[in-house]
Amino acid sequence: MAWRGLCLLALVAGFAPPSPQRSAPCRPRRPPTRLHVEATVEEPVEDEETPEEDEEIWLNPAAAQHPTRTLGEALMLGDVVLCVRDVADADELEALRADGVAAMERQGAKPNGKNRFSVSDALAFEYDVVERCEALLLGVLDILDDDYPEIYDALFKPGDGWSARQPKSRLFSEGSEPDEFLGETCASLRDLYMMGELEWSEGEPAINVYTEGGGFGHHKDHMALSVLIPLSDPDDFAGGGTGYWSSAACPPSWPDGAPPDAEPDAVVRPPLGTAIVFGGDVTHAGLPIDAGLRSVFVASLLTRTPASPPDRVNGLQQSQGSGSLREARY
Repeated sequence: MAWRGLCLLALVAGFAPPSPQRSAPCRPRRPPTRLHVEATVEEPVEDEETPEEDEEIWLNPAAAQHPTRTLGEALMLGDVVLCVRDVADADELEALRADGVAAMERQGAKPNGKNRFSVSDALAFEYDVVERCEALLLGVLDILDDDYPEIYDALFKPGDGWSARQPKSRLFSEGSEPDEFLGETCASLRDLYMMGELEWSEGEPAINVYTEGGGFGHHKDHMALSVLIPLSDPDDFAGGGTGYWSSAACPPSWPDGAPPDAEPDAVVRPPLGTAIVFGGDVTHAGLPIDAGLRSVFVASLLTRTPASPPDRVNGLQQSQGSGSLREARY
């Protein structure tokens, strides 16, 4: 009845009523930071909890003072690690942690304490886990698109100079750049995801589960961007965390697996609900845990190119011919 009334009023006013619009499903945005306003009522009013602000961890502090460089360019150069707060509820993350632990128990825990499961592996996870991981990842991509659009512009947007904006530890030959039309049809990370135009690190997105003594050795991801989301509360384990080394300590030419000569410039053990975002030339390591259990969701991604290996473009699909989640859900 309300819609019919609106239509009648619109016709009387001399214009056509608007049509209901549909939008692509997106994760609800995080609540905006609220400014405190003094209450005028007699009873005191408690302040609403203010969401914690995102944090920039500068591995090269001097780069933070650059007058024109964007955050996306700083990520590209390996100068900064970005911690994005409030990307998911604790219950969502703890459920994925439990799924990873269940996969480890079914398949047997590794003696070295490092257990890694591709989310697309049907032997490790049911399809509902795949869907929940997709919702988590898309939520982070939406936040980056909305709050940090310069990340897409600097690291993913196809067009002139794309190769020069990719990790220096990975060389792209002539003719191996993304199709230029993607620069016109895909304006965001979500667009690239929905169009199937991303390349992923081998076996990713993945859930890693570390038990006592478990860690992930020093390495670079060689992708445009890595997203690491802890699934365990820092109080659930001792030691651990992710160590990061600056480009001064480990330049792009630093070989994977070679221990750095110095302690990490930063060790990140963020609260549950944080996504850690960093560039592909940053040397980092999952530091061994001394006790307890640590689990993380990780996805490293790059704009798809004609040279992308066929087994690296499936992402969360269970097989190359199974059809994508985009086709199944949207």
